[in-house]
Amino acid sequence: MVKRWIIGLAFLTLVCHNSPDADAGKPVTLSLAQAQETAIAGNAMLQAARTGIERAEAQRLQTWAGHLPSLRISEGAMRSNDAVNAFGFRLKQERFTQADFDVNALNDPEVITNFQTKLELRQPIFNGGKSINQRAQAESGVRASASDLRRAEDEVRYRTAEAYWGVILAMEALEAVRAKAPGCEPPFPPPTKSICSPKRLSSASWPTRGSSRQN
Repeated sequence: MVKRWIIGLAFLTLVCHNSPDADAGKPVTLSLAQAQETAIAGNAMLQAARTGIERAEAQRLQTWAGHLPSLRISEGAMRSNDAVNAFGFRLKQERFTQADFDVNALNDPEVITNFQTKLELRQPIFNGGKSINQRAQAESGVRASASDLRRAEDEVRYRTAEAYWGVILAMEALEAVRAKAPGCEPPFPPPTKSICSPKRLSSASWPTRGSSRQN
């Protein structure tokens, strides 16, 4: 019982760490729902799960590349004094004149530079269903990531409720011991004002064996 009380109290202390009242040194009273929401908001495991959802959504957005058109611009340059290349470059650049038919000019041409600019527009028409399958896979990834987040949130709520009720039961047992033996003090100090305490609930609201756990 002592070990369970200490573990639950330490857990709720961490939950209340970000509370403004706790920073001001005031007593903090938490309901079970408040403790669970605070634990969910500051849990590193859940933050990693949320990042996983964002990554899955980005991958789903990326699959649209298989359906949408793409534009590509490229620039190339080639410089040569090879006879064949020089002759072809002049023809491509529409710079060929009568003087270029001179035998000496054809056999020993001057260095010439040719620039090529390409503008390509591509529109996928059919790729054998690859884009559709990739998008379906990405959708499944988003759903799986969301399911992992919900499962992790349920786990945090369960662990928080377990610690919460453990502290309440331990504190009630401690008060019962003190009432029966006023001179008997436990071997550990009672909680101070800097540690948050759960809301007092009547015994009628406590979960009984066989009843559903409060979320």
